Amino acid sequence: MDATGWGTNVPPEIIADLGQNGGDFGWPYCYGDRIPDATFNNTTGDRCKDVIPPKVQMQAHSAPLGLEFYEGTAFPPEYRNNIFVAFHGSWNRSVPRATKFVRVKLDDKGQPLGGAQDFITGWQDEKGRRNGRVAGVVAGADGSIM
Repeated sequence: MDATGWGTNVPPEIIADLGQNGGDFGWPYCYGDRIPDATFNNTTGDRCKDVIPPKVQMQAHSAPLGLEFYEGTAFPPEYRNNIFVAFHGSWNRSVPRATKFVRVKLDDKGQPLGGAQDFITGWQDEKGRRNGRVAGVVAGADGSIM
C-alpha cells in the first residue's frame, strides 16, 4: 500500500483525447478505464459506463510534469508525431518509481500504438537513490528534446 491509501498501481496516470468538447472523462468519480472511485459511493459503475476512456494508461503515482507532441527532425522519422512525457517519479509508492521520460508511439492518425515505453532513464538506482530529476519536456528549435 502507498501513502495515498489507493495502492501502488492505482490510479493510473492517463492521456485522454480532450478534443471531444463537453466529454465526460470521469474525474473525480471514475479513474483509469472507467473504474468507479468508491469514495463517491458509485460502486455499481453506472456513473462510469459512459465515460470517455483514456487513450493511454501509464504507471500510477509518477506525477507527469509535462508532455510534448514531437514534430522535430533531430530524431529518426519513427519518433515524429509521438508523445513524450516527463515523469517526476514517486515518493509514496512501496517501491519508488524513478524520474524518467517515456514515449507513446502514435499511428499516422494520431492514435496510440500500445502504452508508454521508457525513453530516457537512469536517474535513480535500485535502492531508490536519485542522482538527478526531470523537470519537464520541451522540443528545441533544432528538433532536440530537452
